Amino acid sequence: SPQTDCENKNNTYTKSTPPIMIKRLGFYVSSSEDENDDGADDVEMDQLSDLNEDDLDNEFELKDVEQILSASANTETTSAVALGRKRVKLHREQEQHKQQLVSIVEKNALHRNDRLRKARYTNKQRTLIFASRGINQRMRHLMQDLRVLVPHSKDEPKFDNKRNVSVIKDICVERSCNNCIFFEARRNTDLYMWFSRCPNGPSMKFYVSSVHTMNELKLTGNCLKGSRPILVFDEKFESMGTAYQCMKELFTQVFGTPLAHPNSKPFIDRTMSFMIVDHKIWVRNYQIVFDKNNEAKHEPVLVEIGPRF
Repeated sequence: SPQTDCENKNNTYTKSTPPIMIKRLGFYVSSSEDENDDGADDVEMDQLSDLNEDDLDNEFELKDVEQILSASANTETTSAVALGRKRVKLHREQEQHKQQLVSIVEKNALHRNDRLRKARYTNKQRTLIFASRGINQRMRHLMQDLRVLVPHSKDEPKFDNKRNVSVIKDICVERSCNNCIFFEARRNTDLYMWFSRCPNGPSMKFYVSSVHTMNELKLTGNCLKGSRPILVFDEKFESMGTAYQCMKELFTQVFGTPLAHPNSKPFIDRTMSFMIVDHKIWVRNYQIVFDKNNEAKHEPVLVEIGPRF
Protein backbone atom coordinates (compact mmCIF):
# COMPACT_ATOMS: atom_id res chain seq x y z
CA SER A 1 0.00 0.00 0.00
CA PRO A 2 1.27 3.53 -0.71
CA GLN A 3 2.76 5.50 2.16
CA THR A 4 1.74 9.02 3.11
CA ASP A 5 3.21 11.48 5.61
CA CYS A 6 0.82 13.76 7.48
CA GLU A 7 1.85 17.29 8.35
CA ASN A 8 0.28 18.24 11.68
CA LYS A 9 0.38 21.99 11.11
CA ASN A 10 -1.93 22.41 8.16
CA ASN A 11 -3.40 18.88 8.04
CA THR A 12 -2.17 18.15 4.54
CA TYR A 13 -0.90 14.96 2.99
CA THR A 14 2.35 14.87 1.08
CA LYS A 15 3.00 12.02 -1.31
CA SER A 16 6.07 9.86 -0.93
CA THR A 17 6.94 7.15 -3.43
CA PRO A 18 7.35 3.72 -1.77
CA PRO A 19 9.96 1.19 -2.94
CA ILE A 20 8.74 -0.20 -6.25
CA MET A 21 9.47 -3.85 -7.00
CA ILE A 22 8.44 -3.32 -10.65
CA LYS A 23 11.11 -0.96 -11.83
CA ARG A 24 9.78 0.08 -15.24
CA LEU A 25 6.22 0.73 -14.07
CA GLY A 26 7.12 2.98 -11.17
CA PHE A 27 3.50 3.82 -10.37
CA TYR A 28 2.65 5.90 -7.32
CA VAL A 29 -0.43 7.44 -5.73
CA SER A 30 -0.59 11.10 -6.66
CA SER A 31 -2.97 13.76 -5.41
CA SER A 32 -6.18 14.49 -7.31
CA GLU A 33 -5.56 18.20 -6.64
CA ASP A 34 -1.97 18.26 -7.87
CA GLU A 35 -1.70 21.14 -10.29
CA ASN A 36 1.48 19.90 -11.96
CA ASP A 37 0.26 16.30 -12.35
CA ASP A 38 -0.07 15.78 -16.09
CA GLY A 39 -0.30 12.00 -15.79
CA ALA A 40 2.91 11.40 -17.73
CA ASP A 41 4.53 9.36 -14.94
CA ASP A 42 1.45 7.30 -14.14
CA VAL A 43 0.81 4.01 -15.91
CA GLU A 44 -2.93 3.54 -16.22
CA MET A 45 -4.45 0.09 -16.20
CA ASP A 46 -6.20 0.58 -19.53
CA GLN A 47 -2.86 1.51 -21.13
CA LEU A 48 -1.25 -1.55 -19.57
CA SER A 49 -3.94 -3.84 -21.01
CA ASP A 50 -3.49 -2.35 -24.50
CA LEU A 51 0.17 -3.42 -24.69
CA ASN A 52 1.10 -6.51 -26.69
CA GLU A 53 3.13 -9.37 -25.25
CA ASP A 54 6.52 -8.03 -26.33
CA ASP A 55 5.88 -4.54 -24.93
CA LEU A 56 4.53 -6.05 -21.72
CA ASP A 57 7.68 -8.13 -21.31
CA ASN A 58 9.76 -5.00 -21.79
CA GLU A 59 7.74 -3.14 -19.16
CA PHE A 60 8.30 -5.93 -16.62
CA GLU A 61 11.93 -6.38 -17.74
CA LEU A 62 11.49 -10.09 -18.44
CA LYS A 63 14.42 -11.84 -20.14
CA ASP A 64 14.09 -13.48 -23.50
CA VAL A 65 13.79 -17.26 -23.33
CA GLU A 66 15.99 -17.81 -26.39
CA GLN A 67 18.74 -15.70 -24.84
CA ILE A 68 18.57 -17.78 -21.68
CA LEU A 69 18.84 -21.00 -23.69
CA SER A 70 21.73 -19.70 -25.77
CA ALA A 71 23.58 -18.57 -22.64
CA SER A 72 23.41 -22.00 -21.06
CA ALA A 73 26.56 -24.12 -21.48
CA ASN A 74 24.92 -27.43 -22.47
CA THR A 75 22.85 -26.04 -25.36
CA GLU A 76 25.02 -27.53 -28.11
CA THR A 77 25.10 -31.03 -26.62
CA THR A 78 21.42 -31.09 -25.61
CA SER A 79 19.00 -32.87 -27.92
CA ALA A 80 16.18 -31.01 -29.67
CA VAL A 81 13.52 -32.76 -27.58
CA ALA A 82 15.14 -31.85 -24.28
CA LEU A 83 15.75 -28.33 -25.52
CA GLY A 84 12.07 -27.98 -26.45
CA ARG A 85 10.97 -29.23 -23.02
CA LYS A 86 13.27 -26.72 -21.36
CA ARG A 87 11.93 -23.95 -23.58
CA VAL A 88 8.32 -24.79 -22.63
CA LYS A 89 9.25 -24.89 -18.95
CA LEU A 90 10.90 -21.47 -19.12
CA HIS A 91 7.91 -20.01 -20.97
CA ARG A 92 5.55 -21.40 -18.33
CA GLU A 93 7.59 -20.01 -15.42
CA GLN A 94 7.89 -16.64 -17.11
CA GLU A 95 4.12 -16.48 -17.77
CA GLN A 96 3.37 -17.26 -14.11
CA HIS A 97 5.78 -14.57 -12.99
CA LYS A 98 4.17 -12.10 -15.40
CA GLN A 99 0.69 -12.85 -14.05
CA GLN A 100 1.92 -12.30 -10.50
CA LEU A 101 3.33 -8.89 -11.42
CA VAL A 102 0.13 -7.87 -13.22
CA SER A 103 -1.96 -8.90 -10.20
CA ILE A 104 0.22 -6.75 -7.93
CA VAL A 105 -0.30 -3.74 -10.19
CA GLU A 106 -4.06 -4.30 -10.40
CA LYS A 107 -4.29 -4.67 -6.62
CA ASN A 108 -2.36 -1.52 -5.72
CA ALA A 109 -3.26 0.84 -8.56
CA LEU A 110 -5.96 3.35 -7.61
CA HIS A 111 -8.53 5.08 -9.74
CA ARG A 112 -8.12 8.84 -10.19
CA ASN A 113 -11.27 9.49 -8.19
CA ASP A 114 -9.95 7.47 -5.24
CA ARG A 115 -6.57 9.18 -4.96
CA LEU A 116 -5.56 10.95 -1.81
CA ARG A 117 -6.22 14.66 -1.45
CA LYS A 118 -3.70 17.21 -0.33
CA ALA A 119 -5.98 18.31 2.51
CA ARG A 120 -7.56 15.92 4.97
CA TYR A 121 -11.31 15.93 5.62
CA THR A 122 -11.35 16.37 9.41
CA ASN A 123 -14.07 18.96 10.10
CA LYS A 124 -16.98 16.64 9.32
CA GLN A 125 -19.92 19.03 9.30
CA ARG A 126 -23.12 17.73 7.69
CA THR A 127 -26.26 19.83 7.35
CA LEU A 128 -29.72 18.30 6.99
CA ILE A 129 -32.04 20.54 4.93
CA PHE A 130 -35.71 19.61 4.68
CA ALA A 131 -39.19 21.08 5.14
CA SER A 132 -42.59 20.37 6.59
CA ARG A 133 -45.82 19.66 4.77
CA GLY A 134 -47.66 22.61 3.28
CA ILE A 135 -44.81 24.61 1.74
CA ASN A 136 -45.61 26.49 -1.44
CA GLN A 137 -43.61 26.69 -4.65
CA ARG A 138 -41.40 29.63 -3.64
CA MET A 139 -40.48 28.00 -0.32
CA ARG A 140 -39.56 24.78 -2.07
CA HIS A 141 -37.37 26.63 -4.58
CA LEU A 142 -35.60 28.44 -1.73
CA MET A 143 -34.91 25.12 -0.04
CA GLN A 144 -33.49 23.68 -3.26
CA ASP A 145 -31.29 26.76 -3.73
CA LEU A 146 -29.81 26.29 -0.26
CA ARG A 147 -29.15 22.63 -0.98
CA VAL A 148 -27.20 23.64 -4.08
CA LEU A 149 -25.22 26.30 -2.18
CA VAL A 150 -24.38 23.94 0.72
CA PRO A 151 -22.43 21.01 -0.77
CA HIS A 152 -22.19 19.25 2.61
CA SER A 153 -25.99 19.05 2.91
CA LYS A 154 -28.33 16.08 2.96
CA ASP A 155 -31.99 15.96 2.03
CA GLU A 156 -34.96 14.30 3.71
CA PRO A 157 -38.63 13.80 2.77
CA LYS A 158 -41.20 16.24 4.06
CA PHE A 159 -41.81 16.20 7.81
CA ASP A 160 -45.41 15.48 8.87
CA ASN A 161 -45.44 15.97 12.63
CA LYS A 162 -45.48 19.74 13.18
CA ARG A 163 -46.48 19.56 16.83
CA ASN A 164 -43.50 17.50 17.97
CA VAL A 165 -40.48 19.21 16.45
CA SER A 166 -38.10 17.45 18.85
CA VAL A 167 -38.29 14.35 16.63
CA ILE A 168 -36.04 16.20 14.17
CA LYS A 169 -33.15 15.59 16.54
CA ASP A 170 -33.55 11.83 16.12
CA ILE A 171 -33.72 12.22 12.33
CA CYS A 172 -30.43 14.13 12.33
CA VAL A 173 -28.79 11.45 14.45
CA GLU A 174 -29.97 8.73 12.05
CA ARG A 175 -28.63 10.67 9.05
CA SER A 176 -25.31 11.43 10.84
CA CYS A 177 -25.91 15.20 10.61
CA ASN A 178 -24.78 17.66 13.27
CA ASN A 179 -26.50 20.72 11.69
CA CYS A 180 -30.08 21.22 10.57
CA ILE A 181 -32.09 23.73 8.54
CA PHE A 182 -35.82 23.07 8.86
CA PHE A 183 -38.45 24.99 6.85
CA GLU A 184 -41.71 25.21 8.78
CA ALA A 185 -44.68 26.46 6.75
CA ARG A 186 -47.91 27.79 8.27
CA ARG A 187 -51.10 28.58 6.39
CA ASN A 188 -49.18 28.14 3.12
CA THR A 189 -47.99 31.75 3.35
CA ASP A 190 -45.76 32.14 6.43
CA LEU A 191 -42.33 30.56 6.45
CA TYR A 192 -40.28 29.93 9.59
CA MET A 193 -36.72 28.69 9.34
CA TRP A 194 -35.07 26.68 12.11
CA PHE A 195 -31.28 26.60 12.50
CA SER A 196 -30.05 24.08 15.03
CA ARG A 197 -27.07 22.10 16.21
CA CYS A 198 -27.86 18.45 16.83
CA PRO A 199 -28.32 16.82 19.21
CA ASN A 200 -27.48 19.25 22.03
CA GLY A 201 -28.44 22.59 20.46
CA PRO A 202 -28.71 25.51 20.36
CA SER A 203 -31.73 26.07 18.09
CA MET A 204 -32.94 29.35 16.62
CA LYS A 205 -36.20 30.12 14.86
CA PHE A 206 -36.51 32.93 12.30
CA TYR A 207 -39.44 34.35 10.39
CA VAL A 208 -38.43 34.53 6.72
CA SER A 209 -39.62 37.39 4.53
CA SER A 210 -38.67 39.07 1.24
CA VAL A 211 -37.80 35.72 -0.37
CA HIS A 212 -36.42 35.82 -3.91
CA THR A 213 -35.08 32.59 -5.44
CA MET A 214 -32.42 32.23 -8.12
CA ASN A 215 -34.93 31.27 -10.84
CA GLU A 216 -37.05 34.27 -9.97
CA LEU A 217 -34.27 36.86 -9.98
CA LYS A 218 -32.34 35.65 -13.05
CA LEU A 219 -29.22 37.51 -12.00
CA THR A 220 -25.99 37.50 -13.98
CA GLY A 221 -23.85 36.08 -11.19
CA ASN A 222 -22.62 32.51 -11.54
CA CYS A 223 -20.28 30.36 -9.48
CA LEU A 224 -18.86 26.86 -9.54
CA LYS A 225 -21.21 24.29 -8.05
CA GLY A 226 -19.74 22.96 -4.81
CA SER A 227 -17.26 25.80 -4.27
CA ARG A 228 -16.52 26.95 -0.74
CA PRO A 229 -17.92 30.38 0.22
CA ILE A 230 -16.38 33.24 2.15
CA LEU A 231 -18.76 34.11 4.99
CA VAL A 232 -19.00 37.86 5.66
CA PHE A 233 -20.75 39.05 8.82
CA ASP A 234 -21.79 42.50 9.90
CA GLU A 235 -19.72 43.95 12.75
CA LYS A 236 -22.97 44.33 14.70
CA PHE A 237 -22.92 40.59 15.38
CA GLU A 238 -20.10 41.19 17.87
CA SER A 239 -21.47 44.36 19.47
CA MET A 240 -25.18 43.54 19.93
CA GLY A 241 -24.85 40.86 22.61
CA THR A 242 -24.30 37.16 23.06
CA ALA A 243 -27.45 36.20 21.11
CA TYR A 244 -26.05 37.64 17.88
CA GLN A 245 -22.65 36.11 18.60
CA CYS A 246 -24.35 32.73 18.92
CA MET A 247 -26.15 33.38 15.61
CA LYS A 248 -22.84 34.12 13.91
CA GLU A 249 -21.27 30.90 15.16
CA LEU A 250 -24.36 28.90 14.16
CA PHE A 251 -24.39 30.36 10.63
CA THR A 252 -20.67 29.65 10.32
CA GLN A 253 -21.09 25.98 11.12
CA VAL A 254 -24.22 25.54 8.99
CA PHE A 255 -23.13 27.39 5.82
CA GLY A 256 -19.35 27.01 6.07
CA THR A 257 -18.23 24.17 3.80
CA PRO A 258 -15.55 22.01 5.46
CA LEU A 259 -12.13 21.78 3.89
CA ALA A 260 -11.62 18.80 1.54
CA HIS A 261 -15.26 17.72 1.69
CA PRO A 262 -15.89 15.01 -0.98
CA ASN A 263 -18.70 17.02 -2.61
CA SER A 264 -16.88 20.35 -2.50
CA LYS A 265 -14.48 21.92 -4.99
CA PRO A 266 -11.10 23.37 -3.94
CA PHE A 267 -12.06 26.83 -5.21
CA ILE A 268 -13.39 29.98 -3.58
CA ASP A 269 -15.33 32.10 -6.04
CA ARG A 270 -18.33 33.34 -4.03
CA THR A 271 -19.23 34.96 -0.75
CA MET A 272 -22.29 34.90 1.52
CA SER A 273 -23.03 38.05 3.50
CA PHE A 274 -25.14 38.39 6.64
CA MET A 275 -26.03 42.01 7.40
CA ILE A 276 -28.17 43.40 10.21
CA VAL A 277 -30.56 46.19 9.20
CA ASP A 278 -33.67 47.19 11.21
CA HIS A 279 -33.11 44.22 13.55
CA LYS A 280 -33.37 41.85 10.61
CA ILE A 281 -30.68 39.64 9.11
CA TRP A 282 -30.37 40.13 5.35
CA VAL A 283 -28.71 37.23 3.50
CA ARG A 284 -27.09 37.75 0.10
CA ASN A 285 -24.96 35.51 -2.11
CA TYR A 286 -22.38 37.07 -4.47
CA GLN A 287 -19.89 35.89 -7.06
CA ILE A 288 -16.31 37.15 -6.83
CA VAL A 289 -15.28 38.39 -10.28
CA PHE A 290 -11.78 39.46 -11.32
CA ASP A 291 -11.06 41.41 -14.49
CA LYS A 292 -8.59 39.22 -16.40
CA ASN A 293 -8.24 41.67 -19.31
CA ASN A 294 -6.85 44.38 -17.10
CA GLU A 295 -3.23 43.76 -16.15
CA ALA A 296 -3.37 46.02 -13.11
CA LYS A 297 -4.49 44.46 -9.85
CA HIS A 298 -7.82 45.84 -8.77
CA GLU A 299 -10.27 44.85 -6.09
CA PRO A 300 -12.70 42.11 -7.11
CA VAL A 301 -16.23 42.95 -8.18
CA LEU A 302 -19.21 41.30 -6.46
CA VAL A 303 -22.01 40.10 -8.74
CA GLU A 304 -25.13 38.84 -7.00
CA ILE A 305 -26.14 35.25 -7.64
CA GLY A 306 -29.14 34.74 -5.35
CA PRO A 307 -31.17 33.71 -3.49
CA ARG A 308 -31.92 36.63 -1.20
CA PHE A 309 -34.02 36.63 1.94
